Amino acid sequence: MTFHVDREFIVKAFFDDWMEAIVDRDSFEVSFQNQYRSEITINQLDEKENITYGIDLYEAFPRSMNLMELNHASQNQTHRLNIIFAYRYWRRSEIGARKDAVPLVSPLILPNITTNTPVKNFASFSSEIGNNTGGTGADQGSNLPIAP
Repeated sequence: MTFHVDREFIVKAFFDDWMEAIVDRDSFEVSFQNQYRSEITINQLDEKENITYGIDLYEAFPRSMNLMELNHASQNQTHRLNIIFAYRYWRRSEIGARKDAVPLVSPLILPNITTNTPVKNFASFSSEIGNNTGGTGADQGSNLPIAP
């Protein structure tokens, strides 16, 4: 993502501090992820600054920060800071979800799948899979629950 940097470099200082929380620049000690990861919400705005779409990044943190070129040749321009984020997963933000949006896949045509139903005969199920994948599946037990 690209951020416009203000005159006081507050945006740059914010990301410098966040990167410093990940790896200490003096001792090179790396922190645990639960000490620096965060949720990030990214919103797309229209011309009137209304949110048209948004996503939430979970367990996110900055992975890299590009260098900023500081010189007198760039006039009438703002500084830009490029940040690459890493994250565990993302979801569409409820704030950015459109009320009138039509789903691309109708829930009525999706199969009804329940994940907490135990498999009644796992040995025959696994041998059927084994026939399709080249394995035997004979060493599997029976009545094993499917993980949620």
